[in-house]
Amino acid sequence: MVTRRDVLVGSASAIALLALPARAASAGRAYEVPIQLASRRLLVSCTIEGKGPFALGIDTGGVTSVIQLDLARRLRLKQRGLTPLGLAGRYDRYPMFEAREVIFGNTFRQEGVLLAGTEGKGLGNGIVGMLAAGCLTSMDSELDFAAMRWRLFPDGGPDRTGWIAHEDSVSSARLGSPHLFGQASLGGKALRCLFDTGAPGTILLFTKAARQAGIDVDGQNWSPAITNGKDARLYRSRQSLTIGGLTIDRPLIRVTDNLPNFVDDGIVGLPTIQRLNLATDVKAGRLWTRASGLPARPEDYNMSGLWIDQKGREIVAGRIGKGSPAERAGIAPGDRIEGFAFGEMIARLNGPLGNRVALRVHRGGSARDVTLVLEDYL
Repeated sequence: MVTRRDVLVGSASAIALLALPARAASAGRAYEVPIQLASRRLLVSCTIEGKGPFALGIDTGGVTSVIQLDLARRLRLKQRGLTPLGLAGRYDRYPMFEAREVIFGNTFRQEGVLLAGTEGKGLGNGIVGMLAAGCLTSMDSELDFAAMRWRLFPDGGPDRTGWIAHEDSVSSARLGSPHLFGQASLGGKALRCLFDTGAPGTILLFTKAARQAGIDVDGQNWSPAITNGKDARLYRSRQSLTIGGLTIDRPLIRVTDNLPNFVDDGIVGLPTIQRLNLATDVKAGRLWTRASGLPARPEDYNMSGLWIDQKGREIVAGRIGKGSPAERAGIAPGDRIEGFAFGEMIARLNGPLGNRVALRVHRGGSARDVTLVLEDYL
């Protein structure tokens, strides 16, 4: 257990998870906190004000740590006013709470942690909050996916011989935790991307960057997708992606223009990040990476090409993927779809390769039966 001498003291005016050490200490300290991958999240167990344990996600794309509003109130955390923030694509004023003590993995103790209170929707089953990028960018730290450890180095990290350096990678924000960026290459196009363990997708690019990397966003087949509640398209790149010692052949690339304005080319999400170990040298503004040895997650996408929306009691066809079974079946946006309840229909349309989905399609005063066979059409 870390003693009070080793505590990192949070600041009432800062939103970063971790601040600088309160006093100088002996060299060479390293703390190891267990982490795990579950519910498509990177998780750490902690106690808050002596209660718990609770599961928190690690979100290196976040500028602000968050906690479920009802839990903050049950724990009687002290509110520190309201702060305007953009969380999950929604901009609002959120109550800020201060936890006097948070202990991570029964190993590392933090005082004065500030967290924004949210409704907690979309965090995942059993997850009560998310830790912001400061867990890697406020002091030298490491995410070791091979050993499933989060390491913290209050006196500076170890030698990184054999790792790949990404320069100018720790970017300070006006408020909140500094962001973490890294370099990648797709189709010979150099990319500067936000490394975001809170993003469930693999690679997300601006349309302009995708074009420059060789993706024919007008001519290639695409599958409908979504990011932060906004429309996106999923393409398969004909080129290999190289990133931090890792090469991915013909990756699936999510393309959109609905990205934060501080992002240069795109975002690298957790499914790709977990195939790397990450380490930061905060003073030098440097990110280090090397392959973790973890295998790629199985690919999944909407292999029907049919995106549906619910309007009142009706299910209506929304976007139709180019080259998809839905397009070939003649389904068009606005068609009314019957066959299953909304939730079950989504599950079937996003099912595995080869599944058959029988639907009844209404347009105007006519109806016809359609069977979609799910296929890898990208």
